[in-house]
Amino acid sequence: MSKQPGMMKDFQALHPDMGSGTRAYAQAIEKTEANIQWMKKNYDIINKWLPGTIQYLKIKLSGKK
Repeated sequence: MSKQPGMMKDFQALHPDMGSGTRAYAQAIEKTEANIQWMKKNYDIINKWLPGTIQYLKIKLSGKK
């Protein structure tokens, strides 16, 4: 698992009163955790799909058939 959310939570613990930014910071942690879960779920699928798609687009954009 990524260290990023843990580091963000550690920072939040050291600076619990961020004023008007407190909720935004908590939402950033939530979003980071959701992004990590999305990557865990979808990385292999995207990694398999992307090279063929890039090749297809290169051919399509170059005008070759």
